[in-house]
Amino acid sequence: MTLSLETNRDVLVLTNAYRVLKRHESALIDLKNQYGPALHLRISLDHYTKDLHEHERGLNTFEKTLDQVKWLFDQGFNISIAGRSIGNEDKDHSTRMYQELLLAHGIDLALSDEKFVIFPEMMAKENVPEISVHCWDILNKSPDDQMCASERMIVKRKGHDSPVVLPCTLIAYDEKFDLGRTLSKSRRDVFLNHEFCAKFCVLGGASCSSAK
Repeated sequence: MTLSLETNRDVLVLTNAYRVLKRHESALIDLKNQYGPALHLRISLDHYTKDLHEHERGLNTFEKTLDQVKWLFDQGFNISIAGRSIGNEDKDHSTRMYQELLLAHGIDLALSDEKFVIFPEMMAKENVPEISVHCWDILNKSPDDQMCASERMIVKRKGHDSPVVLPCTLIAYDEKFDLGRTLSKSRRDVFLNHEFCAKFCVLGGASCSSAK
């Protein structure tokens, strides 16, 4: 994280804000004081209800995660929330319920588009339309608008000796999309041939990016 911030880039850290983060509070405050809003923490809160969140994250994680979000908010960190779409829930309804949950815990974070992203249920091996060069004109979009055109994700996979650079957050375990070990080597074309490229980004119009 520090090495990335030292390159004068904005850094978005994805975290469940549960156990590991708690052990590094002092170091995080030092980074926040040095780099300010360039350090952005996005906390996964899988649902605004305890049962559904803990179904994904495990028993007794809901309140502890909210306590950590409260601490980050009180310390002035640049934070946002990542939720999960369940079934046919409307985004406006989900946003309102998440907002009420945060306020009930003393977290007065306004859930604008920059501060709140909802991930749809991503089912692997679904049949989705293939993305072609003709899609951009049909959809009135530009490939430059996609997150992978200008941003990169760094992940350290369990059991691996070193981190790897990827084009986005949704395909962290698909090694076909590995872009090398350094940011400089990762500046190359990304082919939108993963099913999530179509379902989430291009056709879904969603983005995991911290930049809006």
